[in-house]
Amino acid sequence: MYCGACAQASQIADPCPDTRTSREWLATCFTPTATGRQVNKPLLKRIKFNRKGYAAIVITAPPELVSVNRRGQVVVLKEEHLDGFSFEPGDGEGEIARFGYLSKSVDGKILSKCGFYRTGQFKVIIPPVYDECESFNKGSALVCVGCTSHCPSGDCHESDITGDEGLVINEKNEIIKRIQLPSLPLCSHGIRKDAHDAKCRLRPVDPFFEIEVGESWFNKTKK
Repeated sequence: MYCGACAQASQIADPCPDTRTSREWLATCFTPTATGRQVNKPLLKRIKFNRKGYAAIVITAPPELVSVNRRGQVVVLKEEHLDGFSFEPGDGEGEIARFGYLSKSVDGKILSKCGFYRTGQFKVIIPPVYDECESFNKGSALVCVGCTSHCPSGDCHESDITGDEGLVINEKNEIIKRIQLPSLPLCSHGIRKDAHDAKCRLRPVDPFFEIEVGESWFNKTKK
C-alpha cells in the first residue's frame, strides 16, 4: 500500500510552504494555463529564486520535480535550476537513485529530506518525504521518518539509522515491511571505548573477521 502516513503529513502541513523551509508543494498550488502551468500569484512571495531567477519545487502528488521562473511559470527543467538539491548518480540511465535537500523545521532545526528519482531525466518516482533513505537494492529500499543517520566508521562509507520504525518500500512507494530500528547508534569503529558506556551499541560479531571488541571472535573460540 501507499505510504499513507507520509501523504497525510504532507496534507496536514501547509500545501504551498515557503521554499526556504520546504520544497514540497501540492499540485493545487499551480493553475493550468494555455501554455502550461503557473504558480498562483499570491504564492510567488513564498519562493526563493536562485541568482539566475529559477527555483526547483517538488510536487508531492503525483511525484514531479519542476522549475519555475520569477513570473511563476513552470519552465523546462535544467540541471542549473537544481540549487540546493543533491542527487546520487545511480548506476546508469533510468536507474533509481536517491535525491534530497536540507530544510528547516518550525523550531529552526536543519532537516534532511530524501526521495528517489530515475537518473537521466530527473524523473521523480518517490517525493522527498522521508528523513533518511537507503539505496534501492533488488527492488526495495529502507526509509524512515523521524529517524537519524550516523556514521559509525567515521568516513560515512556506511550508515547506521536509528529511530522508531523503518519502512521497506518498493518502487511504487508501497510498504513491503515495517522494521523496528535500534535506539542507540553503533559504537565508533564497532568498539565501545568505555565498558560502562551505554550511549552506543556494539556491532554484532562477524565470525569471518576478527573484530576488536575486547577479544576477537577467533580468540574466544580457541578457549
